[in-house]
Amino acid sequence: MKYLVVFFSAALTFLASCRPDQGSVQNIVSIDLKNKKEDVSFYDLFKSVDIIFLETTEDNLISEATKTIYSDGIYYIFDRKQNGVFVFNNTGEFLFKIQNIGRGPGEFINIVDFEINQFTHSIDLLTPFGEVLKYNLENGAFISSFHLPESVRAVHYFKNISQDSIVFYQMFERNRLLFYSVMEHRIIGEKRELPYFITRYLPGALNWHPFHIYNDKLNLFEYFSNTIFVLEDGELTSRISWDFGNYTFDYKSLNPDMDRQYYEDYLRNNSRIHVFSTYLENDSLIIKQFFLNDSFYTLVFFKAKGEYIVIDRFKEGIMFPTYPRFDSGGLFAIVHPRYLETLLPQEIISSKEIGFPKGINKESNPIILRYRLN
Repeated sequence: MKYLVVFFSAALTFLASCRPDQGSVQNIVSIDLKNKKEDVSFYDLFKSVDIIFLETTEDNLISEATKTIYSDGIYYIFDRKQNGVFVFNNTGEFLFKIQNIGRGPGEFINIVDFEINQFTHSIDLLTPFGEVLKYNLENGAFISSFHLPESVRAVHYFKNISQDSIVFYQMFERNRLLFYSVMEHRIIGEKRELPYFITRYLPGALNWHPFHIYNDKLNLFEYFSNTIFVLEDGELTSRISWDFGNYTFDYKSLNPDMDRQYYEDYLRNNSRIHVFSTYLENDSLIIKQFFLNDSFYTLVFFKAKGEYIVIDRFKEGIMFPTYPRFDSGGLFAIVHPRYLETLLPQEIISSKEIGFPKGINKESNPIILRYRLN
């Protein structure tokens, strides 16, 4: 299936029903993947694209842009392969990096996530064994660090939700969420009990991150679930649930105590959306990206009109950017120059206004595409 596009009004159905592990479902959004429209143009969504070429030196080569945060005109790029955070300004000039490999103060052997802490104005790095290291936003100098209690075996993602509170996501424990008090130096709560087979036997998503702040509230997005949760008054409740009809995957329908072959057979024999890779939201849009039948799709939901599109390619034959993020003017994505022809119309690539620097090749740093929305 080369094209799959939907474009029509979607009704939000408000239900008062409850699910045992989710609480009250606030909105169920029905998405009809069988109603196709195959003439959505790149220019229907985007009016322009700016290209930012990241400075390339021997000291700042990025191997894998695992996670990128844009904050106050600065791009912070986490490279999981190199265990470092590389920092560039909004014109692509390299500023500094945090890559302190070692066992001394301010050093680490491995990091799994990072955040820009708006409460302490620092760059916070997380190691898999529960150490949080804090660095200066201006120059990357080490500030301080702390460890989670020894009872915490491994953590994989985190989010600062207040001056005192941090939420951690642990992939291999029954309770996925840990809430930590910085002032009290202890775990103050655990939530989101899930069966072990989800992590052990279901395929995951690359560059997936479970936490998203919207309207100053923590939203939880999990790659195997069509539901977005929100943390309010200490409780985790369903906020939006996407109903894809026969393509909807519900992990609760599976027997939790079977071997790997059982789950592989189910996924192979049933066309279900069982891997969501991206969720982002602002006041105008919700964007989700997912895999279905070995193809990668992007759902764009327009909140004001209650309309949506689902695409794998625009009519120009190019793709929606993978793993995009919002910035002040629209969307941005970090990509390698070799993929430009799969993401941008040829007339944009050929434009004299872009001014490709000489020497751009497969050894160059990735570039940042800033999409301006219509």
